[in-house]
Amino acid sequence: MTKKIQNKMYILTGGLTPDETLEGFRFFTMAGLNQVPRGHCHRISDEALEIDLTGKNIEFEKYEYDPYWTCTSDLMLKDLKPTRVAFIDGKWRKLDIDPFEVDEYDYLKKQGYYNPLGYGGGWFSKGKYPTYKELAFEYFRPNGYAGINRVPEYDVRTWQYVGVWGDSRHNLIKIFNGVSSFDIQKWVGNIRVEDETVIIKFHDDEYRFHSEKDEGFIRWTRLCVESYNAEYLKYPEDSKHPDSNNREHIQMAMICEEAVQKKKPDLKEFLEGRIEQEIEHAQETFRREMRPYLNK
Repeated sequence: MTKKIQNKMYILTGGLTPDETLEGFRFFTMAGLNQVPRGHCHRISDEALEIDLTGKNIEFEKYEYDPYWTCTSDLMLKDLKPTRVAFIDGKWRKLDIDPFEVDEYDYLKKQGYYNPLGYGGGWFSKGKYPTYKELAFEYFRPNGYAGINRVPEYDVRTWQYVGVWGDSRHNLIKIFNGVSSFDIQKWVGNIRVEDETVIIKFHDDEYRFHSEKDEGFIRWTRLCVESYNAEYLKYPEDSKHPDSNNREHIQMAMICEEAVQKKKPDLKEFLEGRIEQEIEHAQETFRREMRPYLNK
């Protein structure tokens, strides 16, 4: 266990009352507040309550396996200069609002700020936009909509599951083989961004693109589609990989196709016939998600 006296700490909870005491909360330091637990550009939070503990000599403790700190102080929040803060345009800023009476999310929206990257991706003022890199990494974000045209999800070279894992320390997203998103066995590639170019390395192959029209994007998307088609053909009844997003995607498409044809379609022919459609869908999705940057 680590113990330390802290001067500034942050609470991630929403509604609070002035008379609540510190012993009932979990706290984050500023460094902890900027942790990136689920994707390359997403912090653990982009809104928080800051409390000033300077001169209070309050000791906090933290177990090595926990991301948060705790304390046993009975001091109340109202006695510690509580201030709402938000990550706006790349910096943490204090909000001039009552920390107990005003909801910071509603306040930011009414002030004209927007959050195109979603929770944890930060807020942007009018005329400010996410970078190309932030939007590109959001497109491939781990634990989100990463399957279905964005990563292969199945590796025909190793016959294993394919997943992605955010590595903000090295400024990239890693691609791995394993059994599921929580069972990483071997790193087989990565996704990074240089200036306004996405560079994907997967085994011995490389894919480069700036827009959805580039050959590299089309090649990568085709690989994704053909890879999860191969997994479905190999295991048509039940996937060997519990995290497969694409299996449900294909099954729903087959149900719709069967309803139109009034008969069950040939599986191989059905999958091959959808490849170009899936590529067009991926192009439309990438173009839409990059719009906040391209339209600035």
